[in-house]
Amino acid sequence: MIKQYEQTSRYNHKIHITTRSNNIELITFGCVHLGALETDLELLQIYVDYIKAKPNRYMISIGDLIENAIPIHIPEAMWEQYLTPRQQVDEIVKILLPIKDRILGLIRGNHEKRTAKRSTFDPTEIIADKLGVPYMGWAAYIFLVVNGIEYKTFFTHGMKGGLPETALRAAFYGGRVTDTDFFAFAHKHSFAMREFTKKVLVNGTSFVERTTGIRTASFIRDPEYAAEKLYDMQYLGASIIIIGSNFKHWVADNSGEFKFRDIIELD
Repeated sequence: MIKQYEQTSRYNHKIHITTRSNNIELITFGCVHLGALETDLELLQIYVDYIKAKPNRYMISIGDLIENAIPIHIPEAMWEQYLTPRQQVDEIVKILLPIKDRILGLIRGNHEKRTAKRSTFDPTEIIADKLGVPYMGWAAYIFLVVNGIEYKTFFTHGMKGGLPETALRAAFYGGRVTDTDFFAFAHKHSFAMREFTKKVLVNGTSFVERTTGIRTASFIRDPEYAAEKLYDMQYLGASIIIIGSNFKHWVADNSGEFKFRDIIELD
């Protein structure tokens, strides 16, 4: 259960979780794009049911929960959504409501920013308010404490630029996430993962520590613009980060929709 949440500064959050399980699972949603014609609602519901099925499963959204196509930004995209932005907000709230107590927080994506930068009204903040969960803006450092074990993490939606693994490398060596245990982006609609190592000095002794960079995929299946630009076909789904509760360890599962559907059937 989420025992305590605290926002310590604009970008810093601290969340305490207690569990009787050997680990918790953090399902990292990115690029759901609810309201788009190609959004895989069946797969989204499978993930929601998966989270709901066991008490040690939690969720964080790192942007683009809704499609939010508006006239002032790529107006033709408005005809590729089956719900208005207002309806999209209401629908995603209805879908996530059964797991609202498992949501660590919601982070804004570039699709929600379309409205936020022109009006100061952020759809992500409205969704978070309706669900009663933390709104974390564009990026968040989360100090996640699981049964007293602290994990330093960073989550943001991400922006354009390079291949997914290249973006992870740039983020790590750029310094913003170097001190984290793991960090996660979305935006590119494709899975990627990379392990980094760094040397740290503690009381005169040098240690090697690792940081895991994760790029999660999406829930939108081959939209028209992707076909037009000959983008690679991608797996769908969310990254699952398995986090130890008895001793400090973590591993990311980016197997996506195909293996994930098998897990659901066997669970």
